Amino acid sequence: VKQLPPEICTVAFDSLGTSEAELKSNVVQMVESVGGLALLKKSPADIAAFMDSVQAKMKANPYHNFSHICDVTQFMYTALVQTKIAERLSPLQRTALVLAAICHDLEHPGMNNAYQVNAMTDLALRYNDSSPLENHHCAVAWELLRLPGCAILEWLDHEQLSTVRKLMIKMILATDMTCHFGLQVKAPLGIARHATIGGPTHLSLLAALAARRNSRIAPYVSGKSATISKSSSARATEKASHTAPHSSSSRLLLLPLLLLHPMML
Repeated sequence: VKQLPPEICTVAFDSLGTSEAELKSNVVQMVESVGGLALLKKSPADIAAFMDSVQAKMKANPYHNFSHICDVTQFMYTALVQTKIAERLSPLQRTALVLAAICHDLEHPGMNNAYQVNAMTDLALRYNDSSPLENHHCAVAWELLRLPGCAILEWLDHEQLSTVRKLMIKMILATDMTCHFGLQVKAPLGIARHATIGGPTHLSLLAALAARRNSRIAPYVSGKSATISKSSSARATEKASHTAPHSSSSRLLLLPLLLLHPMML
């Protein structure tokens, strides 16, 4: 793994105080750092163009916006590097993990799954009430990855592409908050016995924890704010989430789960 400046690879990173252009540049550097450019046979400009398309897919939500996905990607990268887990993963696995972080909230509407299900939105109907947002994020990601100018996976062979797809789907679906508390239990109790470094369980755990390092924000993450009509309740939860910035203190809540020695996994 190519080392990045310490101001990028830190749990104290301030995404809200960083411009979107700099956030985008940081993500491109992270893709290169994990071996993504060499693996994908792409240039920094290619990844930057992909990030431009990702940015265009993000809505102007107070919380689930472009800065948020860059922040999650930065935390995911930091967790991989500082725990030395990155050294136990292949470039393909590391790249899939970073891409999952980039794509994990594509086209987020600003209202949670509970709202989608209770309001019987198009997404809830399309995905039969099963993780409608996360399924949508996955679908949008793979639609984007097939577009001209965004097809950054085009040089992977069939087996590699299939592996990346399976890992990305597994990891993005793991960010559904209904999975969160089960993963919190699994991390200290089960991961050491049942998961292998780079395996689907291990990678989905990392993705879920990185995406939910602001889990203190009860109004949004509990999923119990769902006794809602099509009123402003769900929008209020999005606004409430924004009141707690992407702070180092909220990230530290998950570090005891992430800082597991690789030899234990």
